[in-house]
Amino acid sequence: MHANTILNVADTANPAWSANDTLVHVVRHWAAIQPESTAYVYVADGKELALTYGELDERAAAIAAELNARQAPGTTALMMYPLGLDFVEAFFGCLYAGVIAVPLHPGRGKSASARLSGVVRDCGAQSVLTTSTLASALGGQLRGEESLQGLAVVQTDRVAAGATASIGASVAPPAFAVAFLQYTSGSTSQPKGTMVTHRNIMANQAMLSSVFSNDRSTVIASWLPIFHDMGLIGNVLHAAYLGVPCVLLSTLGFIKSPISWLRAIDRYKATFSGAPNFAYDMCVSKTTPEERAGLDLSHWRIAFNGAEPVRQRTLEEFSKVFEPHGFQRSAFVPTYGLAEATLVVSGTNGVAPQYFHADSGLLKEGVVAPAHNPGASQALVSNGRWEHADQNIVIVDPETQQVCPSGQVGEIWVAGSHVAAGYWKKEAATADTFGATLPGDSRRYLRTGDLGFVGRTGLFVTGRIKDLIIFRGQNIYPQDIELSVELAAPEVRPSCTAAFALEGEAGVGVVVVAELEQRGSASPELLARIVGQVQERHELPLDRLVLVRRNSVPKTTSGKIQRRKCREELVAGTFDVIADWQNPSSPSAQSEHGLHSRVGEHARRWIAKRQNLAVESVDLGASIAAFGLDSIQKVELVHSVEQAFAVSIPESSFFAFETIEDLVRAVAACKSGAPKPRQPSLPAPAPVAAPPAPRAIALPAFSAMTWEVRGD
Repeated sequence: MHANTILNVADTANPAWSANDTLVHVVRHWAAIQPESTAYVYVADGKELALTYGELDERAAAIAAELNARQAPGTTALMMYPLGLDFVEAFFGCLYAGVIAVPLHPGRGKSASARLSGVVRDCGAQSVLTTSTLASALGGQLRGEESLQGLAVVQTDRVAAGATASIGASVAPPAFAVAFLQYTSGSTSQPKGTMVTHRNIMANQAMLSSVFSNDRSTVIASWLPIFHDMGLIGNVLHAAYLGVPCVLLSTLGFIKSPISWLRAIDRYKATFSGAPNFAYDMCVSKTTPEERAGLDLSHWRIAFNGAEPVRQRTLEEFSKVFEPHGFQRSAFVPTYGLAEATLVVSGTNGVAPQYFHADSGLLKEGVVAPAHNPGASQALVSNGRWEHADQNIVIVDPETQQVCPSGQVGEIWVAGSHVAAGYWKKEAATADTFGATLPGDSRRYLRTGDLGFVGRTGLFVTGRIKDLIIFRGQNIYPQDIELSVELAAPEVRPSCTAAFALEGEAGVGVVVVAELEQRGSASPELLARIVGQVQERHELPLDRLVLVRRNSVPKTTSGKIQRRKCREELVAGTFDVIADWQNPSSPSAQSEHGLHSRVGEHARRWIAKRQNLAVESVDLGASIAAFGLDSIQKVELVHSVEQAFAVSIPESSFFAFETIEDLVRAVAACKSGAPKPRQPSLPAPAPVAAPPAPRAIALPAFSAMTWEVRGD
């Protein structure tokens, strides 16, 4: 198939759908009037696979018949697929059958199995839909977990076509029924499935069309994972709603080579394509002038940016690099949304991105005011307007639950028919998140957990309540610290830094964990540069800076930093650490117990990894020789500890350690000054002014730094 076969209809009017219509009605409509028109194209490894609207309807009906023979409407079925057309066919098959789809990433390993078990226990799935290629590997995973052994495996690519006699016009489920469950990407022990109804989907699709001015001339291209809301709702289902083609690209292909995304936009003349902020950074930093030569992005009308903080620097640098290739700055559409609102809440298009330069000092206190001093300015990006259908947004003080006055940061509350029905079988959590009310207002609001304010050019998002670092009475957004780290050190991988607060025996400290781009050790100069930048820009003395190897910082499947999980892994000592610096004047650095614990865990993990042992089997008091380490390996162990904790242990002592506890005591002695530790030359923490007087309506001092991934 070639790009010129992509549908490009002259009639740009969108059909008018009633309140009782669902995507099943929509797809069957397109199958009836344009059965030969392209619905989806999957492009990977130089090959193209296409699916027309007529074929989509036929395959969805066949899969629905197979599902209805196995389970009743209203029951749940897992969907575990690679990116491709099989997922699309099966998802619509679930919609046709009235079976609640539960899309999940087909991961491997213990964490993936634990997540799978948690979701199955929560949703009570009766079957798992997958491909024949994945079925054998998935079968082993199911047999390995007791809670998964009752699941039936349905290989949808082997469902025969033609078994559709029982599928008729009455197949469409009621609009109020749950269409699918969107599970968050974070917790495995207490997963929460957002219940998205058929009516939610249709309402949000209408909003998407309005926000982006999309119509029947739209061509969509996406590499985003399709088991999360941005890829699924914003691309796959949006194409079906409009009756237009959607080109699906390999997610891994983009990560390996960002130019592949831009070349696909060029080749297929895509008008609508977007991604989280980090993807645009990658397009700038990971493409060369030679790769960009000949690129034509003039058809790209909507380049949406969402799912994580949108940064002015990213938008400006991408525009500068790609405007010579036809990209229009006005194509950038910063957006805001979340899974609990199905997807989109706000956005704008047709104009260049709008910025507000806020006074950073006042913003920390929740007060919105323009910056008059460039040195105390923070650039915020407008996420556009939200006046769509019945949606309403209010900014509310999260502590008093009163509407904030103009010029104050508060929690973003959202009401409308696109807001999801709640969390599956979690009445208390549903009431807390989806049942907020205001005096004199009959609507029920979704508490987003996001902080922001309404400005002249739209909605501005400043951070998340549970992300906030509360430092001496001031609210500090971790995204700002992370950006400062990346600006200070090109050696740090873009979008691979996590900042959070860590509460220990001696108090609360601010910690940064960052991945290094290249292998090797971290120089004292690099550590000093990062710590100095954070201290200078934020008047915030770092308590601890941990540099780790590539692909160590935990993220969701769509690329969001999982700060809470990062903190948990740091405490558990599971990171592959390159350097672990602590501020010698910080409270936690004074805690001898904390140092002992971290050094011991580092040594245990090193031995376990080298000798292929379980970490819990490595006893701190046992002889190091008992673990099979020879003299060279013993030296390597000590050297690893030196690098990780920035100490210099005398060479004469390398062979004197009998146990890990001996090594721990030696590091503690170095830290105390005998011998002098090999600390990088770092600036002394800057004095921090006393906290300002409390505001009339103060933002709550939530427990330091928890991160709940909502949506992507």
